Amino acid sequence: MKNRAEFKDAYYREWGSWYALPCQWAKEAYPKTPIGIYGPQPFKRDYWGVAGKNAQQIDGTHKTDADLWKYINPSVDFVIASIYCFYDNPGSIYYMASNVEENFRRLSGQGNKPLYAYLWMRYHNSNKKLKCAELDDYLVEAMAVLPYFCGAQGVVLWGWEPKGTGLYYHKLPLFMNSLKRVEKFSEKIGRAQPMNDEPVHVLWKAKKPLVRKLRVSESEWLVLASNPWQADIEKTELKVKCGATEVSLAVRGKHTEIYHVVNGSVMRIEMAE
Repeated sequence: MKNRAEFKDAYYREWGSWYALPCQWAKEAYPKTPIGIYGPQPFKRDYWGVAGKNAQQIDGTHKTDADLWKYINPSVDFVIASIYCFYDNPGSIYYMASNVEENFRRLSGQGNKPLYAYLWMRYHNSNKKLKCAELDDYLVEAMAVLPYFCGAQGVVLWGWEPKGTGLYYHKLPLFMNSLKRVEKFSEKIGRAQPMNDEPVHVLWKAKKPLVRKLRVSESEWLVLASNPWQADIEKTELKVKCGATEVSLAVRGKHTEIYHVVNGSVMRIEMAE
């Protein structure tokens, strides 16, 4: 090696081969099957490395993720963003949104591969207090739809209940009712462009309401809005720019609201009963 840069490149290339080669072998064995990998991500799952940080700090912490990923990316057909929840607090909404969004941003220019968010309706077992307890309602409601507004093209609901009987997840109906809100707009979401004024990490740091916008056309928008910092009985009125039009959106309690905006006319997409 002539210098540090050459050594670094060779190091990450060899490290990346540990993940890329199994994907290549799988593609050879199953050429018609889309292949992905759970583990490395363009932006490795992070909570405290995003919470309260600025863009420079976040990029600095996660530069090595991209260095490794560029040697894995050619061998996969889709990308996974893991957003299992760790904490029962409002920051978890922003954690989920920012991790999907940061992965989506780093995929730009790398082949337009679909991004899927991996979800679990339980708190991660590293949380000693809430280990494997089902998530709070407002987090379940949010996780079903948030990824679609942050660049993901689908979600994967993971579960492992080897000794469970009956309904393993009592919050599953809530998850499905929330997910149904985007079902009828799936075609529009698939071709819409995220158009947001501030990154999620900026809103998180300032404890502002979370607003994510998808532009279907200049006159048609889908908007997600949440203010998990407020009490269940409170309501926030938000002014949101959709192209040249400003609309007023109401956010009730800790709910994750979805609005369909067409030519300035606003319709809330209600949860299924």
